[in-house]
Amino acid sequence: MNRLKIFFTFILILVLFPSAGFSEEKEMERIVVTGTKTWIDAELLGSSVTVIDREEIEKSGEKDIAAILSRVPGFNVVSSGSRGGFTSIFARGGQSDYNLVMINGVQINQAGGGFDISSLTTENVERIEIIKGAHSSLYGSDAASSVINVITKRGSGKMKKASSVALGFRAEDAMILEHSSSISGSLEKLGYFISHQRILDEGILETNNDYKNNNFTANLSLEANDDLNLSFFSIYRDSKFEFPTGGAGDRFDAFADPDQGTKEESLVMGSDIVFSPTEWWENSFKLGYTRLDRENYDGPQPLELDSPFPSETLDKRISLEYGSSFFVDFDQASSIISTGFEYEKESFKTDSLNKSRKNYAFYAQNNFALLKKFFVTTGIRYDDNESFGSEWSPSIFARWKIRESGTEVRGGISRGIKEANFYENFSAAFGTIPNPDLKPEETLTAEIGLWQPLLDNAVELDLSFFQNKFKNIIAYSFTPFENGTNYENISRAKSEGAEAAIRFYPSNSLTLSAAYTYLKTDVTDDGGLGSPSFSEGENLIRIPEHSFSFNAGYSKNALNFDLSGNYVGSRDDVNWSEFPSTRVKNDSFFIVDAAASYEISVKRFVDKIKLFSRINNLFNKDYEDVFGFSSPGFSMISGVSVVR
Repeated sequence: MNRLKIFFTFILILVLFPSAGFSEEKEMERIVVTGTKTWIDAELLGSSVTVIDREEIEKSGEKDIAAILSRVPGFNVVSSGSRGGFTSIFARGGQSDYNLVMINGVQINQAGGGFDISSLTTENVERIEIIKGAHSSLYGSDAASSVINVITKRGSGKMKKASSVALGFRAEDAMILEHSSSISGSLEKLGYFISHQRILDEGILETNNDYKNNNFTANLSLEANDDLNLSFFSIYRDSKFEFPTGGAGDRFDAFADPDQGTKEESLVMGSDIVFSPTEWWENSFKLGYTRLDRENYDGPQPLELDSPFPSETLDKRISLEYGSSFFVDFDQASSIISTGFEYEKESFKTDSLNKSRKNYAFYAQNNFALLKKFFVTTGIRYDDNESFGSEWSPSIFARWKIRESGTEVRGGISRGIKEANFYENFSAAFGTIPNPDLKPEETLTAEIGLWQPLLDNAVELDLSFFQNKFKNIIAYSFTPFENGTNYENISRAKSEGAEAAIRFYPSNSLTLSAAYTYLKTDVTDDGGLGSPSFSEGENLIRIPEHSFSFNAGYSKNALNFDLSGNYVGSRDDVNWSEFPSTRVKNDSFFIVDAAASYEISVKRFVDKIKLFSRINNLFNKDYEDVFGFSSPGFSMISGVSVVR
């Protein structure tokens, strides 16, 4: 690690000296709302921000958000088996339930932070905003290692009707069908976007491995006048994933189960009212609602009502928020002061459990700019929760622009929290004693980074160094703790590492980029309960020490071509097929994907016709994303989309 620090110190010293050909100031293009809950340029924030826009998504050809996020430095996206299998995100060493996931600012995590991202698709997505690190100072619980905000499309201008259909195959002798349709536009001041997407995938296993996904989106926006804007969106998803294996994976199951699977129905709705009585004062009112009905079954469909096999959970969340932002602008200094109040009610229901809890919060944040060179963001949030009590979450981030060299240095420290799930707080399972007094798990984050343009902005270099300390991790013990429960905040871990990314623009048609992540994790205290998945002195499981990705994009006239690769280094995992289970080393793998499209303009009949094709796992690499589970081999899908 000392060598890594020396390397970063050398790079920092090097780029601080002016060089010929450097531009004076980076062009400001990317505007984000996730970092402050109001519109702000991403380059004014000291935190690590990534924005993936619609153009990048379309060029990749990917239809699953999980595939898009797997390209983000510091993110390890892990899927259990074929498409539709449970998919988690490990950000900078944080656990999979340390990521706050939102759609248009409405949280969609299950209570306690868990979220399966496998069924989120890209058809209705305008952009994805990502902030890495702990950000509970603005968002509260679950924002312990990253915040991911999926922004959906809106309609404007004349009516557009779009539809697409694609058919593909897998090396495992399976078929894939993807089709979508949408209508968008505006009626005077009312914008609308309505879409439907359906995915049918026969999977990678011979028996019982189908995946089906239906997504319906409606997004309305009304610009009532210069001072008042209203918006509403609704997303309904109905998905089904069949899997013939148990928890150890298909590579260890001697017999395939022909009737096992998971069904999900989810509804996400949100409404925003933004009122700006003056140029310097903005008020926002937000209402959010999420509902996730998940059923695990093992038996012929349809199931009888008295079947002993199905298990069903129902998660619901309703949230209300009022926010107020003041914009102060002087000649050499400016400030955006944001404050807000939030109310949230989470509920969770199973056959044996029916509980709810409420949270009240206040937050304040100040974005201060001096001489258009130095930017500081300070924030603090107070949460009053019915389960974990009261918590303060502060943060401070800064960015310094050195105009002579074009260098931008950024960094900061912050605190994140993650509340217990309902099972840990209220479980009614036989032989399990819950702990209603659990504290939230805690992340302390520190990071520093720099951005450097070279050769008149033809090359961009981005470096980050970070460290996370995870405290109060909730542990389970079969034998009750001294407090008389099976759960207690007694474990600790840490992670530290670096991200290096470079982007090269050799011409207007060609873009080349590459990213490398070094990540070291360590369990520093297992509470004396050492287990294969969490043992003192060992790495955290499913998180590689080394990962690398590259992308080459070519775009000229009507032709687009995209080639990408993703290397995931060896990482610790657990072999659950043995008793007792044992820790194993899962092999590294390198996957290459490709996509191409060609647009045809036929103005007389339609506005645009696009022919497209996507190849995943080009070289048919045999690998296991999760130990024991086969991962998809080569697949190719081609189709046509029409806009009129």
